[in-house]
Amino acid sequence: MPTQKKKILIVCNDEKNLAWLSTILAERELSILKAQSKEKAVELAENDDPDLIIYDFDISGFDGGDMASAIREKRPDRKIPIVFITSLVSEAEQKCRLIDGPMCFLSKPLNGKKLLEEIDSLL
Repeated sequence: MPTQKKKILIVCNDEKNLAWLSTILAERELSILKAQSKEKAVELAENDDPDLIIYDFDISGFDGGDMASAIREKRPDRKIPIVFITSLVSEAEQKCRLIDGPMCFLSKPLNGKKLLEEIDSLL
């Protein structure tokens, strides 16, 4: 019986970065969901039940703390792991310190190998 692919939701409003992240994740047997807005990210998290979320922290008007809170409010039954990608790790950590659930922060420029290691550890 084949195992079901893990679903990864990538949230990024930059087309180039979204494509790059998708290419990195193609190295793994994963099902990839993509969102370029906070609304789409929350919708996909609620309806498609991803196993992990990769979030570009710098989406204007909706930081990662807001996104994580909104998703966890919609899915209180699950603590979906979140990998935040940010150029300001200390600021990102400050904004997210009260959010319950597994998460990690990776700084820009992003190392693809490190991203895959973090995904493996969270899944």
